[in-house]
Amino acid sequence: TNIAYLRTLQDSVNYAPTNTNTLFTVEGVVTTPVNLTTPTNAQFYMQDGDYGIAVFVSGSSLIRPAEGDRVRVTGPLGIFNGLLELNMDVRNASHSVEALTSGNPQPVPAFFQFATLSNLPVMEGLVEGSVVVVSNVFLQNAGSNFTANTTVNMTNLNGQVSVIRIDSRILTFGWEPIPTFAASVTGVMGQFDNT
Repeated sequence: TNIAYLRTLQDSVNYAPTNTNTLFTVEGVVTTPVNLTTPTNAQFYMQDGDYGIAVFVSGSSLIRPAEGDRVRVTGPLGIFNGLLELNMDVRNASHSVEALTSGNPQPVPAFFQFATLSNLPVMEGLVEGSVVVVSNVFLQNAGSNFTANTTVNMTNLNGQVSVIRIDSRILTFGWEPIPTFAASVTGVMGQFDNT
């Protein structure tokens, strides 16, 4: 199937998956570094066309596709702190992550407007898990350096605020100075919220 279809399998109240038993197979390009969780598990994001999803594999220190790898993932849907994901366990032989090709281009980031944050059906059904870009934002603590495992507020020209997470496991990010001018930020839209 495709990720767009998987995103329709959420209830309209809590946006929890409505089917956690069926095994789904999707293909897409890995859009983040791996690993975004503890060393004994695997987590990354993948996208097929305009839609993305998190992939979590319990019990795997070996599954480590690279950014740009095209992968085929088979597993059930799950949810973790509001984040819809393909939720797999290496002990289940029916669950799998297979690298198909490498060096694929990243998806073109979708332009994101902060006003969309309050539109839950759009955020949960279309935006979450996808690569997005926000432009002309000012970042909190401008002039100091980005630091690991922190959040940074970004404010657009209309005064609307959103947050980016600086994860220590994203080694390609570096700890450069926070820009003192209006900047563009590109990343994957995630969620870590249990309400």
